[in-house]
Amino acid sequence: MSLREWLPSLKDCVPVIGFGAAVILGGAYLQRDRIRLRTEGMALPGKVVDFRPSRDRAGSAYAPVVEFRDPRGNVRRYTSDMSSSWSSYHVGESVTMLYHPATGKAAIRSFSDLYGPMLMITAFGVFFVLFGLAPYLIALTLYFFPGLSDVILKKLGTSLAAETKNRR
Repeated sequence: MSLREWLPSLKDCVPVIGFGAAVILGGAYLQRDRIRLRTEGMALPGKVVDFRPSRDRAGSAYAPVVEFRDPRGNVRRYTSDMSSSWSSYHVGESVTMLYHPATGKAAIRSFSDLYGPMLMITAFGVFFVLFGLAPYLIALTLYFFPGLSDVILKKLGTSLAAETKNRR
């Protein structure tokens, strides 16, 4: 049997893989502002003044709200994109803000605020890419290791036979 006969139809897998790839690219596109902040932004002192609540099925989550002064002396308010049920910040705490004067973009200088949204979006995309590739990976594994399918089927058969026997 040829490898081509083992592989599932490409037209069935491409939409899922394409969706996952588009999500990954979207995460990378969104991350470009954060990269500009890291490379071109200026570090400014800020202070946590409040927490913005949000609610979903998992419960309540809170995002820190930070006030800081831009280079012209204007007071700016920034609400983090990352919220959680617990916070590593407290009201009145001093934080370092990254601010890009040309774009007006800002972020708290922390790993979760700079990379958290991109990592979550990318993980979501990787899941879909792997889910789309799973039939190919399984088919390739069974093609190149033909004895493996016998072992798997024997194990499944043994466990199914035992389960059926126990029910009688």
